[in-house]
Amino acid sequence: MKVKIGSFDERFSTKLAKALKSIGINAEVRRYIDLDFYPVYFVEGKFSELRNKYEETELIDEIKRWKSYLDLAKDVESFEEFEKKVTEMITGSETEVYATLGILYDMLEVNGMIEGGKVKNPPEDPIIRFPYEADEDKAKKLDLNQRLIVIADVSCEVFADLGDAILNERLAKLCEEYGDAIGLLIVANVAEAMLEKIAEGKIDVEELLTMHRLELGEKIEIRSSNEALKAILEALEKTGFVKIKKGKVSIKS
Repeated sequence: MKVKIGSFDERFSTKLAKALKSIGINAEVRRYIDLDFYPVYFVEGKFSELRNKYEETELIDEIKRWKSYLDLAKDVESFEEFEKKVTEMITGSETEVYATLGILYDMLEVNGMIEGGKVKNPPEDPIIRFPYEADEDKAKKLDLNQRLIVIADVSCEVFADLGDAILNERLAKLCEEYGDAIGLLIVANVAEAMLEKIAEGKIDVEELLTMHRLELGEKIEIRSSNEALKAILEALEKTGFVKIKKGKVSIKS
């Protein structure tokens, strides 16, 4: 039975899987395309049209601000030079700078201002397009457009073999360095708690499936579904820790 440890970037996933393998736990990395969906309201249109439409609203300052950023593209040779000018103008955090540059790059494309590696001068009446946070009522009042932004990226999932993790004395130590592996340790602890109960004597499968709640120390409480407990029991049988016969479970000698 595989335990999903989590989703990470490819570099960390490979490193974590290698660390698990080094202590005898089989692990695999599965690459996949991850999709995030963001419904976003946009202010969008020619600058002259937006200025006339929103002159008396709270949006006008934002529209002028984005226009001033776009104006910085005048007489620059490359996006790097434009980026430097924008960065000097923004006083916010690094995250804000990064987000602003992403929106501006989109605006450059919409206005046909990117040609090869160079940036062209903005048109006389450029298209201004930027996301604006608003609830449904406010967006309706301001007549904002809504778009569904879908971001596709490659991510990785790390899976580890539960059988290899059970009674693995080195797993807890590894979790001190790789805290993300704690989930595997927790599931292994549930399996070990089941083993302790089975070691007391032959026991009914149904009784083991009542172990829905388990406390590890004072700070961790594990709640397992019936299906999860069945899967753990199957892993114990498959790896040779226990044998199941006629609804009874016992330690395999």
